[in-house]
Amino acid sequence: MTFKLFLPAVLALIAVCGVMWLPASARAPENLPVIFLAILVHVPVLLPVSQHGRLITSKSKVLNTYPEILLPPLLAVCWAFLGVTFGFSASFVLAGVATIAAICICYLAVRRCDRHTKHLQAQVCHSESLPSPYIADLSKRYLYLLRCAMAALSLAALMVHVAGCDLPYTWALLPGLAGTAAVFLTALTKRVDRANHAMFAKEISGLLSRQLQAAPASVAIYHAGTGRAHLNATKSLCAKLDDLGRAYVLIVREQTAFEELRKLDPQHLWHAEKLSALHHCAQPDLQTILYANDHPKNSHFTRYTRFEHALVTEFSTLKTAEQLPKNTALYAKIIARSAAQAAKWRASAFGDIATRIVTNHPAFHGVPPYGEPQPEQAA
Repeated sequence: MTFKLFLPAVLALIAVCGVMWLPASARAPENLPVIFLAILVHVPVLLPVSQHGRLITSKSKVLNTYPEILLPPLLAVCWAFLGVTFGFSASFVLAGVATIAAICICYLAVRRCDRHTKHLQAQVCHSESLPSPYIADLSKRYLYLLRCAMAALSLAALMVHVAGCDLPYTWALLPGLAGTAAVFLTALTKRVDRANHAMFAKEISGLLSRQLQAAPASVAIYHAGTGRAHLNATKSLCAKLDDLGRAYVLIVREQTAFEELRKLDPQHLWHAEKLSALHHCAQPDLQTILYANDHPKNSHFTRYTRFEHALVTEFSTLKTAEQLPKNTALYAKIIARSAAQAAKWRASAFGDIATRIVTNHPAFHGVPPYGEPQPEQAA
C-alpha cells in the first residue's frame, strides 16, 4: 500500500511546490484557496481505484460500488472555479474538456477490464495454486499510469492558466492521445484474455487432476451460500476433517464465500461459480462429496452420480429438525448426529430416504498409518 501511495504523494508535493513558482499576483491571498482546491481535488485522481472507496463513506450502493464517479464532476467544478477567477479562453475550455474526458475514459477502461475478466473467470474453475491466464491486472497498471499522467497534465494546465499564460490549442492533443491509448489497451486486453481463456478452459481439468495426483484427496466439501450460518457450518466441517488429518478439496460457488473460506487455507481450494466451471471439479480421483448445508445449489453437483454425495447434518439447521425434508433424497447418505436422531428420522422419512440415514461414514475415519488400508478399502 505504501508503494501505491508513493506516486500520488510525489505528484501532490510537486504541485504544492509549483504554487511557489507562480507570479506574486497569482499567489495573492484571495487566490490561494482556489489554487489549493485544485490541488486537493486532483489528489484522489492520483490514487488507485481500490483506494477510492476508503475516501468516501456512504450508504449509497452506487457510491460504494463506483466511488470514482464523483471525481470527474469535481474536476469540472475545479476548472470552472479557476476559469471564473482567472478568466476563460477557448483553449482553456477545450483543454479542460479533453483532459476530464480522458480521465473518464481511463476509469471506464478499468471497470470494463474488471467486468470482462470476471465474466471469463466465472466460466472456469480456479485454484489459488494455478497462475491466472489473464492480463487484465497488468493492463490496469498501465491505465492507472495514464490516469496519473492526465491528472498531472490537468493540474499543470491549471497552474499555467493561473500564471497568466494562454494554453495552446495543441494542449488538447495529449489527453486525446491518452484516451485513444486507453481504448486501444482495453480492446487489446479483452482480445488477449479471450484467447488465453480459451486455452485455459481446455487445460483446467488436467491441471486440477495433476493437483490431486501430487496431493491426493478422495473427499471434497461442496459449499454454496453466503449466509453466516452456511459459512459457519462449512468451517466446522472443514475443522472436523482437519482434526482427523483427512485431506479434502473445498469447492466454493460464490465469490463472497470464497473470500471468506480461503482464510481456512485448505490444501485444495477451488472456486466454481458457473455450471461450466463446476464441471471441471468433477474429477475422477474424488469419491465422496460432503455437504454441510442443504442448499438449493447442491443439486448442481449431485447430478454427477459417479460420486457418493453425503449430507452432514451435525453443523446445519437440520440437526434440530423433527423430520427430514423430501429434497434430502438428492443425497446417497444422510449422516445423523446420533443413533437416536437417526432412528427418529427413519421413522418419519419419505420414500427410501430411511435407508440412506447413517450415523457414521468412512470420510470421517482418521487417516491410518502408512501401509494400512484406507477406511474405504477396509469396508
